[in-house]
Amino acid sequence: ASYLFGSNAQNQSMEMTTPVTTTSRGEMRFFLKKNDAAATASSIDDFPHPTSADVALVDVPPARLAVRSFPGFATPGEISRQKDVLLEELELDGVWELDCQHGEAIPEIVFQYNPPYTIPFLRKNEVAVPIRTVEATA
Repeated sequence: ASYLFGSNAQNQSMEMTTPVTTTSRGEMRFFLKKNDAAATASSIDDFPHPTSADVALVDVPPARLAVRSFPGFATPGEISRQKDVLLEELELDGVWELDCQHGEAIPEIVFQYNPPYTIPFLRKNEVAVPIRTVEATA
């Protein structure tokens, strides 16, 4: 978050956006608004360069995700419970399958939309997993 608050090559502060996401690989992602860079921003090169080796600017490719919303705090246990429910719903649906290799851990992305001081029942979170359409077998 320090990158957004001016710890970058141009000492430029940028607006905090939502959601903030975390991945099962331990990445935390903040999304940048184009109007925080040059008016003609068309790529990540148009944003200030990070000064910390712990920060990287990346283009997140489009993905098809199955998403389940839930209130409260996004603790590891709650994320796991919500992900299990989502996976059960996908299995029952039968139209979608997970977009990951067989035997591979199922990756998830957690979306969090609220500041830390939001009371739990008003918080909005989502857990998402990559999916693809089930291919018909002949």
